Amino acid sequence: MPELPFLFFRRPAVTVRKGLSRGGPSYQKPTADQQRARLQARFDQIVNSFQSLQANIAGADPEQVVVIETLTEAVENVAKAAAKIPGLEWLAERDLDDVPPEYGFADGKRAAELLGRRLYALMSNQAAMDQLIQLWNQWVADAGARAKRGYGPFKQLFVLLRDIRRWGAEDRIAATGILERWQEDVQVATQLSFEIEFWFRADTGRQQQAYAEVESLVTGLGGAMLDYAAIADIRYHAALVELPTQVIQQFIQDIQAGNYPPLLRSQGVMFLKPQAQSVFRPQPAQPVVFDWAQRPQAPLPPEGNPVLAVLDGYPTANHQALQGRIFVDDPDDFAQAYQPNQQHHGTAMASLVVHGDLNVAGPSLSRQVYARPIFIPDALQNETLPRNRLLVDLVHRAIRRLFEAEGEQPAVAPSVRIVNLSLGNPEQPFDSEISPLARLLDWMSWKYSVLIVVSIGNRNAPIRLAAGWDALPDEELVSRILQAIKADQYLRRPLSPAEAINCLSVGSVHADGSAQFVLGDRVNLLRNGRLPSPMNSVSSGFRRSTKPEVLLPGGRVLYRQVPGEGGQPSFEPTDSVQAPGVLTAAPGLAAMELGRVKHSCGTSNSAALASRCAALALERIFTHQIPLDCEPLTDRYFAVLLKALLVHGASWGGGG
Repeated sequence: MPELPFLFFRRPAVTVRKGLSRGGPSYQKPTADQQRARLQARFDQIVNSFQSLQANIAGADPEQVVVIETLTEAVENVAKAAAKIPGLEWLAERDLDDVPPEYGFADGKRAAELLGRRLYALMSNQAAMDQLIQLWNQWVADAGARAKRGYGPFKQLFVLLRDIRRWGAEDRIAATGILERWQEDVQVATQLSFEIEFWFRADTGRQQQAYAEVESLVTGLGGAMLDYAAIADIRYHAALVELPTQVIQQFIQDIQAGNYPPLLRSQGVMFLKPQAQSVFRPQPAQPVVFDWAQRPQAPLPPEGNPVLAVLDGYPTANHQALQGRIFVDDPDDFAQAYQPNQQHHGTAMASLVVHGDLNVAGPSLSRQVYARPIFIPDALQNETLPRNRLLVDLVHRAIRRLFEAEGEQPAVAPSVRIVNLSLGNPEQPFDSEISPLARLLDWMSWKYSVLIVVSIGNRNAPIRLAAGWDALPDEELVSRILQAIKADQYLRRPLSPAEAINCLSVGSVHADGSAQFVLGDRVNLLRNGRLPSPMNSVSSGFRRSTKPEVLLPGGRVLYRQVPGEGGQPSFEPTDSVQAPGVLTAAPGLAAMELGRVKHSCGTSNSAALASRCAALALERIFTHQIPLDCEPLTDRYFAVLLKALLVHGASWGGGG
């Protein structure tokens, strides 16, 4: 590695963030009279709904969620304004899909331009709603009057108001995929688990009340509450529940008939979602020839002080590639669920971060790697997330354990500065809003000053081409493959939690260190071009941010042609431990078989290689002697420094 000059930074200081330019579109808005004519009935409906709730819940002060949907600009300080009204509590704020101009709203310069929408959710009781309606009546009576001190955001909401309504049962399942998941799973299971995400209430008593109501409904249906979590730092409150299949079947029939069951009408519930899941299937059990004697053996690292943590499956810690180079922390005792020949994904990821692609003679890490199992095998020998745990809570506890004491247990690895998370939740592709798990990673990355590296997620969907593809010149074939991937972009959205802002999301390059391989009946669609892998999830992230931020080799995935619709050729990815692919350690099939290896392809490999690059860079930084007249950067800045080194050091090369 060439010797490079030191980089000198200015002394870190807190600065005031500059505001964004106000020079955007000039919006047309409806008048107050137009807003009243269109929306007054909506306010009246909400008032009547409180009276109905009061009649059904004798002696209680009922609450319900009211959502205010605005067009165009965001309104600042809504939470502060809501806090001024007793009984009104700000719950959430989120972007919605753009819509065509309507109801008197339009871009004054481009009349046909789509307009952005934003949703504000407020928990309200009857008294709070009466005061909100009073503010509405004052505004429609005199729109030009100055708002009462502190209530200006409500006036702005009324100016931009597109709709106001109660949060209903249909909102709790819309676009979450739960109904589709239920319809698939009722055919194969006797018990179905799913997640219930509550509206986050600042008051713990309100949290417990919402949970108790759901618990009563679930147990009354013969179900069970499997897990529960409330994380105030990211406004997350959720439960994992299980219900008998016949109950879910009745739910499906009721929903299709427009009769929503009480669980879907519970006021404290925000969403019902499929359980977060990430599944790694075992690869074919075929031997791969590899001569360990020809690979340079680096000295074993000293124990302790890891800079890299891997949250994954249980690794084969005594494998020839890993013994003495990793230490496993298993507080949940996931090891007892594994058979030795099931430890595939964790072994592969540990091998990659320590050694890289074994086909390439790169350096091994000079520090031990911390490994924490968060997957367990299922009945089909897939490595999956535990069926009785909330993923957000599992990851939260795992990362917090690194840096904070738990009772008499001190922080287990406070020296860690990089966390590798090679997983993606296919039940939650990114759709305008950041998922709870991504919010958690953003928060923990900031709180602990740690770089969290996440794989963007694999998409194993078939690729369809026109007949005669095999007669095309290589350049034309590659062009058509890339066009097919682009046309399929909506289905290739980043998988949670890769949409996180503070993490580094990593995709795959169609490349690896395999020197020779037999193609057989497989097809190399990208013809060995160093291009983004067809397996990638590649689309925009939050507010059109670039996702993934960087690509690293994930293996050359080969395809096999299968019959397609209408005679159109279709290609599905093959799964083989044979070359090509990234070469890693693998669990043995027989007792004490500790030198087995395999090839694989995917974004998990790429994320692990990115984490390895960051660890090598940090190890290099630690070896430098800082000049006496310089002040070294503290650990607090290593995460952002490593992210900058990885991303700004990347290049498209000939693939551009």
